[in-house]
Amino acid sequence: MIDARELEGLEPHVLFNTRENAAANFGQQYNGRSILEKREYATIIYVKVTDGKKYYAYNTPSRGSEHGLTDEQFNKYIPKGAVATAFEHTHSNDDYGPGNNYDDQNFSDRDKSYAGELNLDAFLVTPEGSLRCRTNPVGCCAEFNAGNNLLLNNPSAIPSQINFTDAIRPRTGKVVPMCDNCKTTFGK
Repeated sequence: MIDARELEGLEPHVLFNTRENAAANFGQQYNGRSILEKREYATIIYVKVTDGKKYYAYNTPSRGSEHGLTDEQFNKYIPKGAVATAFEHTHSNDDYGPGNNYDDQNFSDRDKSYAGELNLDAFLVTPEGSLRCRTNPVGCCAEFNAGNNLLLNNPSAIPSQINFTDAIRPRTGKVVPMCDNCKTTFGK
């Protein structure tokens, strides 16, 4: 038996021109199921360079509980040579209102901290069908952002090849030390 998604090319690991298109497709494919089952679904969006061009896709989604997934439930596998750029998940049911502890139309504090733990941007598909994006502030200093862009645009480059000039705080003229995330990521 062939799933209709296979015929339309709308299953995991299909390549899209933008990260946002991959995120939107995940929402279209899994939000309805999430609401009906009252379970969150989550995925990793990754970038892969093919024939010199960047493409984005998402991995096989993981099914969680009504208000989340454990780390053990979350499938973090991405193909060899790909780079994770975001995680995305659904909020399964709109529990917002008197007596309810969740505002399912927005990122929860746990969503935000998990994005920080993964060091990834986050997408959320709400029960109303909105696609929200949150840029992860951890690891998003100017140096990290520039280094990440260099790596994405130069697939043969490795992080340790990137060298940064000292960042100078304009107001004081003092050198700003490299953040721990950049030291770890770029081997400095």
